[in-house]
Amino acid sequence: MKEFLLIYDNAIGHKELAKFLSRGAGLRIIITSNAPNWGAIAASVEIEVWPKDVGADFLIARTGRAAERDSGVALSEALGGLPLAHEQAAAYCERLGISLSEYTTRFADRPEKFLDDARVAPEQYHNGLTVSKTFALAIDEAAKRHPAAELLIVYAALLAPEPIPLYLFSEGRDEFDPPFASALVGDGLDEAVAELRAFALIDCEQIADERDPSIETNCIRLHRLVRQVATTRRDLEAQNNIRRELIGAMALVYPRDVHANQ
Repeated sequence: MKEFLLIYDNAIGHKELAKFLSRGAGLRIIITSNAPNWGAIAASVEIEVWPKDVGADFLIARTGRAAERDSGVALSEALGGLPLAHEQAAAYCERLGISLSEYTTRFADRPEKFLDDARVAPEQYHNGLTVSKTFALAIDEAAKRHPAAELLIVYAALLAPEPIPLYLFSEGRDEFDPPFASALVGDGLDEAVAELRAFALIDCEQIADERDPSIETNCIRLHRLVRQVATTRRDLEAQNNIRRELIGAMALVYPRDVHANQ
């Protein structure tokens, strides 16, 4: 059976691409895309980030540090399984001759520096785009499509690294400053989520209530490195202001006896 590989770019919509797809038998087409909305013309296969053992295998093979297995596992976990971040980490260790554990320590101190180090970005990946620039460009593109997209991911990035219930933004909207609150009116929140999801910046999931599984909460989740990049889009003063808004929204949305509500 003949196979054809097509590398897909988000600049082309799936509707525009559909007219070029063959309807005949005997041909298998693989399309790589960040966009999730392919159900009408293709079966989706989600590509997960690397488990930490797989990431460690790559780091050891890439750097030749067979004796640093435990350090490789720890570093892979810190990088959240993102392949591009693993390549940048390995290239940095190779260039400076430092151990994987030393890179882990330096990364923990200044992740923004290492995520945007163009000297170790692979040239074959979009002419050397770093992790930071990759995510920053995706956020910028999502923001062009809907004004709430950039604000939503920045606000979400300043919350705990857990699934974030979307009702925090819909029901707590009055606690946010006008630019964000106004952009969430109507279907603004749904549209912002859709655009961020289209660029693989967030994952959506439904979490069942522990006491009543028939009740599900729509949530979003951010990869830890997306969170890091999104956070750096605001200075410390702006981050603190956003945190105050988020605290106000949580106070509005959650019952006052939430800790005793069993």
